[in-house]
Amino acid sequence: MTLRLDPPRRLGGIVVAALCETGAHGWRLPGALGAAGAKRPVAIVICTKDGIVAVDPQGQPLALADLEAAFPALRDRLEAAMPQDGG
Repeated sequence: MTLRLDPPRRLGGIVVAALCETGAHGWRLPGALGAAGAKRPVAIVICTKDGIVAVDPQGQPLALADLEAAFPALRDRLEAAMPQDGG
């Protein structure tokens, strides 16, 4: 599985994005091909002018440091999507 950040969405002065685990695989059988894929959110990340917070899909807080260790571009991608005037 691979971690991917869905495109960040701006909502007023905040940015929200889902960090998702994705995977795909294919197989061949005699006379047939098959493929399957999966995508599941592992975190909802919210960036405001005051900072970044993350929760799991059930709303429980997550350690941002753990998410950044697993997905190093997280902070840069969110901050790049923030409005330049903060609102």
